[in-house]
Amino acid sequence: MTRFASYHLAATLSLRWDFSVDTGVARLRAENITGAGIRVAVLDGGFDVTVPGLSLTNVDYTHDMTHGGDYVQDECWFHGTQVLGIIGAKGDEVEYNVSGVAPDATYELFRIQPCDSSSATQDARLGSLIDAAGRGVDIITCSYASLGACPEDPWTSVADRIATNGTLVCFPAGNRGPGIFTGSSPADGDYVTAVGSVDNSVTPYYTWEATWSTVNNSAAGSFRIVPSSPFNFPNNTKLTVWAPDVPASDNCLPMPDRSSLPDDLSNVVVLSKYNQCWLDAWGGAHFLTEAFNISYVLYYPGKSNASASDGPLFASSDFQNAKGVATVDYDTASMLLAARKEYGSLEISTNAVSNVSYKVNSLSGLLSSKLTGWGPTRRALSMPLFLAPGGNILSTLPQRFGGFYFQHGSQD
Repeated sequence: MTRFASYHLAATLSLRWDFSVDTGVARLRAENITGAGIRVAVLDGGFDVTVPGLSLTNVDYTHDMTHGGDYVQDECWFHGTQVLGIIGAKGDEVEYNVSGVAPDATYELFRIQPCDSSSATQDARLGSLIDAAGRGVDIITCSYASLGACPEDPWTSVADRIATNGTLVCFPAGNRGPGIFTGSSPADGDYVTAVGSVDNSVTPYYTWEATWSTVNNSAAGSFRIVPSSPFNFPNNTKLTVWAPDVPASDNCLPMPDRSSLPDDLSNVVVLSKYNQCWLDAWGGAHFLTEAFNISYVLYYPGKSNASASDGPLFASSDFQNAKGVATVDYDTASMLLAARKEYGSLEISTNAVSNVSYKVNSLSGLLSSKLTGWGPTRRALSMPLFLAPGGNILSTLPQRFGGFYFQHGSQD
């Protein structure tokens, strides 16, 4: 059996990088300032506090604004768990040097988004703000945002009034940048602290091991994938790789011929450029997974990806029948496409052997993230007020996604 060389991320570092160096938090820790005595309200989707890294986080109060009661635990959304890890990760079992900005603070968790919705309702957003303020917390942080609205918008008005009463209220500048007037609400309130994002100086890659082989096992190899959302790949079960027989493009392409697809699509994974759009006969744009009803996909970036990194980043799919989404880097995708072309058919399988590697970000390290929103506000005030590392932060994740991950847009 021919054994191909294993493909791993190029030019990676063996160091254990701590993003608190970029944020300046390392200097606070040197002064033994760890958040003790501070009460922080986190308004987000559900939280999985059972994951490694959150076992010792001091959660003192919880409130489910979506269904009532105090149960905020869930795994359907990853964002709340990610945010809580960035702020308050603390645990003897923590891996990969993940530690919260304020590990000794006390946290109050408000779930504002249910599993069966892609957003939070106005009632949940306003109710959580009012509840947290009424409980006398020191800081309220929420990573949700809406398109820039007028200053009299209810969400902005309530956040502003709470801030004027002495509570630090933090909201993201938004992910609609770059460009003027791309800031979001309620961060554009007069007294709300608007936080923008810069990219890490070093990019972490949290990956799982995967293997590929030909149908007759005449050739095989290994590579790394980034588990994404959703991530319900069958463990150690082989999936047949299928890819369009046309080169990827930055433009929309005609829908490929599906005659080469297997009759049974239940164990097929599409290898596709991320956000590649395809046009049907009537000019409608589609993604292949949705157009062909394929539940598994491996995404890869374009060759000239002038962003924070040229490696695989976390991706997500809103396709209703999606079961498994993962990403690979461009070189790995090229290798898999070449092997499939040479051998005619290829199968892959994944397992939960994880690893974190690091690469110096020489493209955008410590520069404003491309997606972060800009001011001025509707009252011609400057925003964001602060910029902090928010691009590619390694943090906690619900266990079904692997327990850790990194992603753009973590303006927390």
